Formats: sequence, structure tokens, C-alpha cells
Amino acid sequence: MVYLFIARCFLVYCGLYVFRIVGIRISARIRLEYLKALFCLPVAVLDTFPSGQAANTLTTTANVLQIGISDKLGILVQSIALLITAVVIAFKYSWALTLVTSSSIVFIALIYGTIIPISIKMQKEVDYADQKASSIAGEVFGAVR
Repeated sequence: MVYLFIARCFLVYCGLYVFRIVGIRISARIRLEYLKALFCLPVAVLDTFPSGQAANTLTTTANVLQIGISDKLGILVQSIALLITAVVIAFKYSWALTLVTSSSIVFIALIYGTIIPISIKMQKEVDYADQKASSIAGEVFGAVR
């Protein structure tokens, strides 16, 4: 048991480290490509954006992707491995255990299926409010200067 714990701890650490590095690299590449695309736009188009909108969009998008890849993807891989292991063990030992495991999986899927769309809608509203607040703050600081 001790060796299993040590191996699991080491593998989880390595997995999270690898996902963190991949997330940082993808985020950096997205920021670079976004800036290249932004600099290719004519100045007249850039003047139509509220001040701070481009920077806020870039930062928010890159941070969400980095967190999603770094943390959430690693946790997703671990959770799927745990789920598959639980189902295999349940099939091996008891059909009743398999029934309980399967019913809980269906319950969790239904709950997530109803909560995630609501959460995404609320997050879009928060992002829009943050974008407007950033634009107003940029205009205020520009006027103060």
C-alpha cells in the first residue's frame, strides 16, 4: 500500500506538472498570435474599440485557457481513470455494486448537464461586465492623466 501511495503521489505530481507546462506554453502562444493579429489591424479599426477591451479580452481568454488546461484537464484525466477503475472493480466483485455505481454516474451526469449551461451563461455576463468596467476604468484614467 505504501508503494502504491508513493507511486500515485509521484505520478499525480508529474501529470500536473506536465499539464501546467503545456498550459503555460499554449497560453503564451495564444497571446502572441492575438497580438500579431491585433497589430495587423488598421489603426481606424483599433480606434473603434473601447480602451482596454483588447487587453482585457486577451488576458481573460489566455488565463481561462491556461487554467482549463493546467488544472481542469489534469483533474478530468484523473477522474475518468477513477471512474473506469470503479466500474471495472464493481463488475469484478458484485453486480449490486455495479448497479449503485452506474446509477450514481447517471445522477451526476444529469446534475452537471443542468448546472453547467447556467454557469456558462452567468460567466458570459460577468465577462461582459468586466469588459465594460475595464473600458470605463481606462477612459477615467486617461481623463485623469
